[in-house]
Amino acid sequence: MAVEEYEVIIVLDGCTDGSDAALQRRAQRCDLRILSQPNSGQASARNAGIGVARGRVCLFLDDDIELLPGALAIHLAAHVVSQPRAVLGTLEAPPNASASHRRRQALRLSRLPTRVAAEGGPVPVSYFYSGHVSLPKEAVPSGGFRAELRRLEDAELATRLVLASVPLVFLPAARAFVHDEKSRKEVLADAFREGESLALLWRADPEASRRVTRGDRPRRSIWQVGCVRVGAALPIPHALGALPGRVQWRYPGRSRLLRAIWLQAYFRGAGKRLRGLESWKAFINRPGELGDIPVAGEDEPQQAR
Repeated sequence: MAVEEYEVIIVLDGCTDGSDAALQRRAQRCDLRILSQPNSGQASARNAGIGVARGRVCLFLDDDIELLPGALAIHLAAHVVSQPRAVLGTLEAPPNASASHRRRQALRLSRLPTRVAAEGGPVPVSYFYSGHVSLPKEAVPSGGFRAELRRLEDAELATRLVLASVPLVFLPAARAFVHDEKSRKEVLADAFREGESLALLWRADPEASRRVTRGDRPRRSIWQVGCVRVGAALPIPHALGALPGRVQWRYPGRSRLLRAIWLQAYFRGAGKRLRGLESWKAFINRPGELGDIPVAGEDEPQQAR
């Protein structure tokens, strides 16, 4: 596509690394607008971009995503339909990526039904991600992304899209490379934010929490809840928790240990928003309706919803 046919909006969310000056030097190459704001999270940044966008269709990309040639035109063509829809593109590891990063992205794609992954089509809410998705401005639900959520803001938005009869469609021809190879420390930090976000959502909007929570989780007794609470209170730094994952040897019980460490970070984040044992019990045993969240692999961030 010609540069006159699209605009680029970059939201600097609390950046202090000189990104603004570097981007200004490239502003002549296309219709580029740069917004700066205090660190407020991805949801807030996306809402800021939506607010100033002049086009009919918004394509959201994370800062580690490289859109491949032709993908922008494919996204735009996918919205030449009467019914608004959300279109997800692929997230692939670049050719020079590590083996673990390639395995992680292949696992992400393998979660989709074979026909959907090959030909495109409706995708489950649990697969929705906002790192590479296009959506008409008119279809963005009221309020946009929930800015108070530092994680799960994409899944929460997806449930509102589905409730508004906006289909979620996967388009394998719209390709992009994802360059960010998260360290174990970063994965645990994400787990902490996910637990905190879900607990925050549960307290503020139980109905929205139910829509992004698995419905097949076993109920826990007060004693089990107490054990989880005690374990979550352990002040284990993310850097220390990441050490077992750095060991390349596939020792017995490695997967279970890594999942336990992930869950400890997740529930420690939730603990920031929970008060009292009864609150913990109600949160852990909260009702849910999602039934299509697959089990994560050893090198994939876990899910405890």
